[in-house]
Amino acid sequence: MRDLFRPTTAEINLGAIERNYRTVRGLLRPSTKFLAVVKADAYGHGAVPVARRLCASGADWLGVAQVEEGAQLRREGISCPILIMQGLQPAEAGAAVDLGLTALVFQKSVVDALAAHGRKAGKKIPVHVKVDTGMTRLGVLPEDLAGFLDYVMGQDGIQFEGIGSHLASAENPEDSATVRQKQIFAQATEVGTRKARGPLLRHLANSAATILDPGSHYDMVRIGITLYGEHPAPRTQPRVNLEPALTWRTFVSQIKTVPAGTGVSYGGTFRTSRESRIGVLPVGYADGYPRALSNNAEVAVGGSKCPLVGTVCMDLVMVDLTAVPGVKEGDEALLLGGVGDARISAGELARRCGTISYEILCGIGKRVPRVYLE
Repeated sequence: MRDLFRPTTAEINLGAIERNYRTVRGLLRPSTKFLAVVKADAYGHGAVPVARRLCASGADWLGVAQVEEGAQLRREGISCPILIMQGLQPAEAGAAVDLGLTALVFQKSVVDALAAHGRKAGKKIPVHVKVDTGMTRLGVLPEDLAGFLDYVMGQDGIQFEGIGSHLASAENPEDSATVRQKQIFAQATEVGTRKARGPLLRHLANSAATILDPGSHYDMVRIGITLYGEHPAPRTQPRVNLEPALTWRTFVSQIKTVPAGTGVSYGGTFRTSRESRIGVLPVGYADGYPRALSNNAEVAVGGSKCPLVGTVCMDLVMVDLTAVPGVKEGDEALLLGGVGDARISAGELARRCGTISYEILCGIGKRVPRVYLE
């Protein structure tokens, strides 16, 4: 099928992602490994092209959430070590082994399944053990760690390769809960080092911890949102300069001039207070543009920020173009991106929605084509 014209696209600057990678890499000791998180389709940026670029740039590991995500990368010829950070189910062990994926483990049933496949293949399957240091999410509780590691070490088909945990409030390294988590992890690594029969890869730091807390780096850091040019917390902004990698483009498909008192979109939630030029853009919540932005966002058009008016529809939104009379049908409109005072950031949209930039980027739908710039 020939290529079709799509009015709405997400433009991904792979060069910006590489520059962000090098910026964060510059914060690390030369011996510290770098795991690039490309789960959730690289936070909406496209896992395969992003992973390929980062591996070529020197990333040591890739991080995914699910076996399916790792399988996609392997099908595309990406051979970089891949960590399944969410863990896996026993039924997925065979696929993980066949694909050469490394799992974070915290359940004996998964260890048993991996060990069985390792024995069948005549090799030891590397695993990393996940410790719950206070996130109260996935992981082995600290009081159960020694026994769990004894169980892991007792399996012929398993190699204990690494140990990791996750900080609940990495943006506040001096917070008592974060300090306590770091203390628990330090104790866990001591237990793990005693049990291991070789070098152990220890990892705790996410993007915020990597930038704010060098003492949390250990042997590897796991970097996600900063690769894509967004800050994980306000406190990281003065520490590093990042370059947003995604520009979400569409265009003005129709403009109409309407009198004061005209209702706009479903329910007439916006009414014009003057004669107004209303532009219609071919994008909506089916594309991942949040409905929570109804009457609560701006779009960059004609070098200016123009208010979004009315309820966000499934396929369309409306903007008030009255203040930029030079804009005409067919002109570009930026939902994310721009220059100078006319820039729209994922963080700005997230604040308006009461969420975080991660959700905005991950939410951009599959029907928005990704266009890659080198």
